[in-house]
Amino acid sequence: MVDYLQVLKGLKKKKKNKINLVFLSNFNNIILNNYINYFFKTNTIYEVKFLKTQFDQIHQQLFNKEILSKIKKNEFIILGLDANINLFFNEKKTNFFLKNLRSYCDLLINEFHNKKILIFNLSYTESFNLLSKNKKSIFKKKIYGFNNYLENLENKYLNIDVIDIYNIFSKLGLENSINKIDINLFKIPYTEKSNELISKEIFKKINSSFEIRKKCLVVDLDNTLWGGILGEVGYNNIDLGKTLLGEAFKKFQLYLKLLSNDGVILAISSKNNFEDVKECFNKNNEMVLSLKDFSSIKINWDEKYLNVNKIANELNISKDSIVFFDDSKIEQDKMKKFNPDVNTICVSKHPKDFINDINNSGYFNYNIITKEDKNKKYQYNILNKAKELKNKSNDIISFYKNLNMKLEIEKVSNKTFERAVQLINKTNQFNLTTIRYDTNGFKKYLKQKYNNAYIAKLTDVYGDHGFTALVIISSIKDYWNIENFLLSCRILGRRVEEEFLQQIILIAKKNKISTIKGLYIKSKKNHQCKDFYIKNKFTKKGDYFYIKTKSFKYVNKYIKSKYIKL
Repeated sequence: MVDYLQVLKGLKKKKKNKINLVFLSNFNNIILNNYINYFFKTNTIYEVKFLKTQFDQIHQQLFNKEILSKIKKNEFIILGLDANINLFFNEKKTNFFLKNLRSYCDLLINEFHNKKILIFNLSYTESFNLLSKNKKSIFKKKIYGFNNYLENLENKYLNIDVIDIYNIFSKLGLENSINKIDINLFKIPYTEKSNELISKEIFKKINSSFEIRKKCLVVDLDNTLWGGILGEVGYNNIDLGKTLLGEAFKKFQLYLKLLSNDGVILAISSKNNFEDVKECFNKNNEMVLSLKDFSSIKINWDEKYLNVNKIANELNISKDSIVFFDDSKIEQDKMKKFNPDVNTICVSKHPKDFINDINNSGYFNYNIITKEDKNKKYQYNILNKAKELKNKSNDIISFYKNLNMKLEIEKVSNKTFERAVQLINKTNQFNLTTIRYDTNGFKKYLKQKYNNAYIAKLTDVYGDHGFTALVIISSIKDYWNIENFLLSCRILGRRVEEEFLQQIILIAKKNKISTIKGLYIKSKKNHQCKDFYIKNKFTKKGDYFYIKTKSFKYVNKYIKSKYIKL
């Protein structure tokens, strides 16, 4: 637990980068603000700058034009109303309270559609246990009704996130959640523990807007997916299910299954005999995961920090997109020392805390899950099939032809917008300028008359790789400026990038664009594409590369492409 003295010490750290946030509440939120700022200062490059507001003045603030204009200058808005502050159960008061709360939500949605809005849901009040059975039932329905309303808002609007106070209170219990003394004296409703959990949830939601979600989780097996050493006790005697400890390992496996379903790639690095592990997965009835859930498996006696290199190479991902999870402190230290680009989690001693270890790391937090995320395991499986074909092919040309690749290109639309933003912020290796846009920034960019973005989807003989390439273009008269050109590392090595660029030139030619200019901005990771424009017949002039569409000659031998007009 993070005590408040520790929080106050942590606030002394100064950070250059600021997050502008306004917290509208009906309670004194100073302590909660400090906890929020503490988590940012100790875990990120940011600190939070709160707009000064009066608590329990929400109506006056939201319906005052001058204050509203100040609120609009903030990147994030929190609306937190706690029923305990001014609501001992009275049906009329409850109806009035909920009506006002809905009106605040509606106003925020209408006025701040391009801002991130976090809204507290409702839990029971301290007075709940004093109610009669009938009044308890009425109060429950009203709380559930409002929380369902918020859940629907969250599903409907991309910029709305719910802070699940109901769930936090359910875990702690009302007695451990509400500060009975300070709530009356200072209008501070929460205990230190609930302040910590609420602020941590807020931190995760906001921080996920800045951090790029990691792609792959590499896990150990012994004392990580199950208790005990498999090679010593055998698959029947490992601790999995049936005991208190075994249930914790089983629950962790269930959690990993959910992560996989949400698009996280799972991999194994374990010092074990492969046949023993295979037998365990196939014959132990308590196993939740199967070997098919893992896109890369390294079960050998090699150093794990070396195995991770092989996993990165096999999956064609950068090492900084990998998270390493191993119960052994020695293995953690080796990874940190000899493979520092990999994100290593400090793992708790007890498996009941493993899920929190991953959740609290923030590595797999997300704002939105795209179709491509959910299909990630499938997409890496078809990549492996393509690699098998490549190994069997006599030469690279026959390999390309046998893949039967098809590229579909279209303008970025509502359907593909979130995937485009994801590509902009996650792609590093083949990314010519590494110019980033968040959701709001990219919306503003595309709304400008002369800006466009094209996104491409690749399919081959093995299946659909999803939307994996993007080009962002601004136009001036008959010039096109390629502001960014990027391609997912998953499909590198197939000449898709060349075909995509050629198709963009053809589209420009049809639109009577005479010249296309491109730019390469060096980053730590995009060295491999520094000669991309030169290799594709562009001429360098100063910092830019350009090509005349009139003189362009299309060359294609391997990929069938088409431009889809929406």
